Amino acid sequence: DVANALAISPDGNTLAIGTGANTQKLLIWKWQEAGEPREIKVPERGAEILCFSPDGNWLAEGGRIGDSIRIWRVADGKLMSKLVPSEVEHFRPSAAVFTPDGKTLLTSFRSNTDSCIHLWDMPTGKHLARYADGPASMSISPNGKLLLGRGRGGFRVWELAPWKELSNNDTGHNEHALQVEIRGKRVISADYTTIRIWDAETCKECFRLSHEGRWVGAIAVSPDGSRL
Repeated sequence: DVANALAISPDGNTLAIGTGANTQKLLIWKWQEAGEPREIKVPERGAEILCFSPDGNWLAEGGRIGDSIRIWRVADGKLMSKLVPSEVEHFRPSAAVFTPDGKTLLTSFRSNTDSCIHLWDMPTGKHLARYADGPASMSISPNGKLLLGRGRGGFRVWELAPWKELSNNDTGHNEHALQVEIRGKRVISADYTTIRIWDAETCKECFRLSHEGRWVGAIAVSPDGSRL
């Protein structure tokens, strides 16, 4: 079977594996010991998101087509809680990460146009907070104070308490760069929504052009760089 998701416990002794053409199985494997992996029954298209708690006792699991993140007890595969946000009809899970002390789980839920972060008390599963405009994937600093995430095409950093974005990708493309032109000391690049002009020597953004929400299809620059 194809392994679609992997997670390794903090002590390095246990692997969680989401496997199958559409991720039909969740396997727990003491991979450094003799023996076969054991299976935890999950819903169809589950086990696409996997994350161990810092002590290795809990496993957060979910599917990107679904409405929840499930918490499993690793020792016996018992389902401890099912975390379902109130707006599940519009959002689907995309990532999960525990704080270093294991007391809080952060989950990212996304729709086609929006995203949000939910905080849950562990292991009770009590909902603590919701923050809009969260990242699609997440990593927490070792001191538990900062969250690094990928969203809107770039990396962003948040302070967890109080929740506040410290930096974002304001001087970079929010989408994949579709086209790049070089004219002398200027680099002109375009994504779906903006055109940006850069200083080729300092790599700093000089200015940007916006099409007020309309997509940028293509760009062409005159040979002397004076017209776009």
